[in-house]
Amino acid sequence: MDMLSHLSTAYSKIFMPSGRACRAEFWTIYAANLVILLICLQLAMLASGTASIVFSIIGIAAVTLGNLTAAARRLHDTNRTGWWIASTILPFMAFVVIFFLMQRGVSGPTRFDAHADPYTHPPQDLRPA
Repeated sequence: MDMLSHLSTAYSKIFMPSGRACRAEFWTIYAANLVILLICLQLAMLASGTASIVFSIIGIAAVTLGNLTAAARRLHDTNRTGWWIASTILPFMAFVVIFFLMQRGVSGPTRFDAHADPYTHPPQDLRPA
């Protein structure tokens, strides 16, 4: 898939933290959201008064929402829960989560697949050895 395909896929699922996101999809949406944030902050610097505040709030809210849901889907691809994002409130844990986001995804079904039946594909930690 090319970059535009990754962007359209990611933005079509912007309000859905469920499912999976490959590494390319996650980092593409992350870069696009960074550009959107920089544009909104530039517009906020050029505007005055309440328009400046509105541009700042819109930029920060859009980027935060997009990055959080994409990160949750990316963690699901590595067979980890999206709640790992909450641990980034601690500085050291942010590095751990970034490490998880950079890892290769699980090749088979995970416990976070929308189509996976939990009885046919139990989570890896519950599979018999």
